[in-house]
Amino acid sequence: MLKGYIVFTVMLSILLISELVLINSYNCDSEFPWIALSAFIASFVPLYGSLAYFKKAIRDTSKMKKDAELFKELVEVLPPEKTISFFKHTDFHESVLRSELDGLRQFRACWSSVDKEFFDKKIETGKKKIYSAIDTFMAKYSTYTAPIGDGDFASVFPDSIHNVILSETRVNSLREQADELNSLADNLANQYEVFVRESRNKLII
Repeated sequence: MLKGYIVFTVMLSILLISELVLINSYNCDSEFPWIALSAFIASFVPLYGSLAYFKKAIRDTSKMKKDAELFKELVEVLPPEKTISFFKHTDFHESVLRSELDGLRQFRACWSSVDKEFFDKKIETGKKKIYSAIDTFMAKYSTYTAPIGDGDFASVFPDSIHNVILSETRVNSLREQADELNSLADNLANQYEVFVRESRNKLII
């Protein structure tokens, strides 16, 4: 924005100087100053270019501002420290408080719409990758886990495991599901951490 303003100001100054030279170098008794006139006319070319640059700078600044506002919305839904900590430190071999995933559910439900798209292509690409990874994780989580106890917690291992004897094959299958969720969560922690850092640097937040 500032750069565009400076370029525009410089070009406008050149135009005004050329006009002053033209006026000062001509009187009725002297030869018409064709060189000064040529310079005056030629100065319109860079002025037009700088004006276009200035307008583009204004548009780009507006887009960056909107992207910054959208990014702030995103990190309100998925607070970086809390979200990354959840993915890094949750062991899905254990029961998980279901409310811990509320932000993920909200992001999955709302952040694939057009009004949640970033103007910046790199940030939007990163957001889509995060969305796809969370969508995959939540689909697996919904398939592999079930509410336990009073329903506030969920686990890969159902309550019935305490009442019936499961085959070794079934127990191993449940463990593999928990391992898969842990692996997906680890990858998501790294992906989201990189996305947040790169987006903040680009948006200067």
